[in-house]
Amino acid sequence: MNKKELEQYINDNSRTIEIFSEKALEYQTGKNNDRPKKKRWDEVKIGHAVDGMINTFVENVHDKIKTQVKKNGFDPQRPWIDFITKNNVLDELEESVIEMEFE
Repeated sequence: MNKKELEQYINDNSRTIEIFSEKALEYQTGKNNDRPKKKRWDEVKIGHAVDGMINTFVENVHDKIKTQVKKNGFDPQRPWIDFITKNNVLDELEESVIEMEFE
């Protein structure tokens, strides 16, 4: 499973990325409000920063799971889905993101 497929799977089966995105937007907006008025970012730039945070988050999750999953040439996503399901990865991720605070 590549990073985009993993992100789609997480989006389809949990609210983890949605919650992460809300928290990241809140964090980036707070940082932006602390900037001098003339140096504040517009909504597009804030959106790009949030997207970057989401990409980093998904990359980290992907890299951690990748070390635990054996490749299957016939059905490459099946071992990923089995691992995620067996280890309650989505529930754990969602709980972690709910408790997460950016600094």
